[in-house]
Amino acid sequence: MKAGWRSGSKDELFLLVSSASIASRLQQILPSLIKELANSGLVCSAIMVRVKPAPPAWEVKARPAEREKPKGLNEAAKKSWESLLEKLGPDSGLRSSIEKLLKNKPK
Repeated sequence: MKAGWRSGSKDELFLLVSSASIASRLQQILPSLIKELANSGLVCSAIMVRVKPAPPAWEVKARPAEREKPKGLNEAAKKSWESLLEKLGPDSGLRSSIEKLLKNKPK
């Protein structure tokens, strides 16, 4: 927990806590806490309680500048397309599309 006086006002205490359960418990006892501070000689009219955000457990890394673009079909893909081509009839529209694909994609 971090404590400090709120900027601009010397009678408002600011508490920064690490969890919501601690903040909730402090909210419940604020009136008695203000009273005890007054009995100790500190002038405090209000106490602000806030939860400090936890730092992430993971690290964000920058994406590489450029990804390497694929240069063509690998051997397994080429064999799969050729296998499908053999199963299609000679007048199939899909057959002509696959022939164009195989013709235009260098390895």
